[in-house]
Amino acid sequence: MNIRYIPFEEIDQLKYDSCVHYANTGLPFAYSWYLKAVNAEYDILVEDDYESIFPLTFNRKIPTQLQLVQPFFTPRLGIMSVNILSNKRIQSFINAIPNKFNYANISLNGKIDSADQKINTQMLPNYELLLAGRQYEDIRKSYSKGLKWQVNKVHKTDAIFTSNITPEKFIEGFKLHLGAKLNKLQERDYFTIMRIMYQAMHRSLGFFTGLELDGKLIAAAFILSSHNRLIYQFSFSSPKGREIGAMSAIIDMLIRQNAGRPVILDFEGSQIEGIAKFFRSFGAINVPYTRLHFNRMPWPLKLIKK
Repeated sequence: MNIRYIPFEEIDQLKYDSCVHYANTGLPFAYSWYLKAVNAEYDILVEDDYESIFPLTFNRKIPTQLQLVQPFFTPRLGIMSVNILSNKRIQSFINAIPNKFNYANISLNGKIDSADQKINTQMLPNYELLLAGRQYEDIRKSYSKGLKWQVNKVHKTDAIFTSNITPEKFIEGFKLHLGAKLNKLQERDYFTIMRIMYQAMHRSLGFFTGLELDGKLIAAAFILSSHNRLIYQFSFSSPKGREIGAMSAIIDMLIRQNAGRPVILDFEGSQIEGIAKFFRSFGAINVPYTRLHFNRMPWPLKLIKK
C-alpha cells in the first residue's frame, strides 16, 4: 500500500472523482464539483493509482499555519476507497497527513480510531433510516405516536405536495424563516447553497420536495441523492408549516415514495436533542461518525487555537 501526498494542481480530477463514485465509503460531499461549489481549498492523499483518496481541506487564516478544516455545508469527508477500510489502512492514511498541516478539526466518514495519542477522536451522531427491502407500512410502524399524529394532521389540511421549487425560491423561504436563527450566514453563504443545489441538480443528484398551502411554500427540503443515500441536507418550515407539522409529512412522503429501494435515508447528525429526537421519531438509528482533532501549532498559537 503506497500512500502519496498530491497538491491540488497535480490531482488527476477524473481519477479522483471516479474513486469517489465507486468508493465503498463514498459521499457526494467529496466530489470535486461539490468541493468547488463550497470554495474549498484541498490537496489529497492517494493510495496507489487512486484506489483510495483522502481530501485534505484546509484554510490559510494564519498565513504561516495550514489548518485542516471542515468546509461549510460539508458534513463529512474522510477516506474514500474501493478497498475495505481496515484499521491498518485508516491508520496509514492518518499517519500520512503531512506535517505542514499542524492543526486539524475535520469530520470523517464513519467510525475511525487513531492509535496516535496526540490525535483526538470524538464520535458525533448521524441518524439513518434503512429503506431497502422494507415496505412503507412496516417502516411506519416504527414511527412515534406523536409523529403519526403530525402526519395525519397535515393530511386534514388543504396543503399539497410540490417539487416545483427552484433554488432561488427555496433560499427565499430559507432566509425568511431561518435567517434570524442562522445569523452567522452571510449573503455569500446563501449563494454557496444555491451553487450546491444547481450543481447537484445538473448531475441528477439532488431534488426538492415541499408543501404549499394557499399558494405559498410553507416548508421544503433539498435532498442529495447519491451513493445509495437520500441525504436530508437543507430544509425550512414557515410558522404555519411548523403549526401543522409540514416537515413530518414531507419526510413521510419521501419515505413512502422510496420504501423498498436500496437506499438509506440519511438525516445527517445533530447534537441538538430536539432535532435528534425528531429524526429518531421516524425509527432512524444513530450511526456515528468521527471528528478528528490535533493541534501541532507552535506556542503561543497553540494556546489560542483549541
